[in-house]
Amino acid sequence: MNSKSMHTRVKDAQRCNDVAAVIVTYNPELTTYFRGLDAIARQVGLVIVVDNASGGIPVGRIEGVARDSGIEAKVIVLPRNEGLGTAINVGIGEARSGGYPHIILFDQDSVPEVGMVARLKQAYKDLSEKDESIAAVGPQFRDPENGHLSGFVDIINGRFRLVRCDDSERFVQVGMMISSGSFIPMCAINAVGDMDETLFIDYVDTEWCLRARSKGWMAYGTCGAIMEHSLGEHRRRVWLLRWHNIPCHAPFRYYYILRNILILSRRDYIYSEARKALYVYAIKLVVCLLFLLPNRFKNMIMALRGIIDGIRRKSGPMSQN
Repeated sequence: MNSKSMHTRVKDAQRCNDVAAVIVTYNPELTTYFRGLDAIARQVGLVIVVDNASGGIPVGRIEGVARDSGIEAKVIVLPRNEGLGTAINVGIGEARSGGYPHIILFDQDSVPEVGMVARLKQAYKDLSEKDESIAAVGPQFRDPENGHLSGFVDIINGRFRLVRCDDSERFVQVGMMISSGSFIPMCAINAVGDMDETLFIDYVDTEWCLRARSKGWMAYGTCGAIMEHSLGEHRRRVWLLRWHNIPCHAPFRYYYILRNILILSRRDYIYSEARKALYVYAIKLVVCLLFLLPNRFKNMIMALRGIIDGIRRKSGPMSQN
């Protein structure tokens, strides 16, 4: 067998033909995006790109990358920025109409390591043998700046707590999961429902996980599945009783984070420990915005707007007034 045939066989063994990847884009940085797209296309049966009206998204190049990997790419360009929840739901609808039993979600800057999708699919299969109600399984993130692995986030004693894998663990039950890298069976989506479009951007993934939990569907981290992914536009190292690497976002993101925390915290399916964790995180975030992070004035203006709209339960995209 020649080396080309061997490479093809290895690639086909790693491909999950019954998995559709949903990639949401909004003005992506193209170098990282196409590196991720190439890695994704080699591991799934269909790529669905949903673009939130970036303008000039290179459809032909996207289709070419998928074609080079032996699959099809469907590119859906929305007429305006509809937010993350709507874009994911459009992708889910496309995968559902195509008969795909599994989807995996990706951000535009996520790059899965070789075999990641296959590891997540196997994890889902193994967990499903013990419990039919598996909402999602997800990978650890590798920080492209320092190579560190993220671990997973659970809700323990009213706090968001980082949970690390040890050498004996294959899976870790988690209270929430970041959407990018989440492997979700269509049966879970049908039981739990689609993503909440009213939140627009932040906490779309957290809301879905908490809603799933309220219906008896649990999420798990998969220790051996790895994906390169950055949390925040950049990180800032600060001292707060100990050193922390805090993800920093554009100011408008703090509007959505704080608004959506307040909106979620008053929903009846959010269990008490999760509600406490949301409030504690909101307080810590405001302290960081006031004293530790740059762009203090712009950040706090957006944060205050978010708090006011959260109290008013105003959802959807932020008003430009």
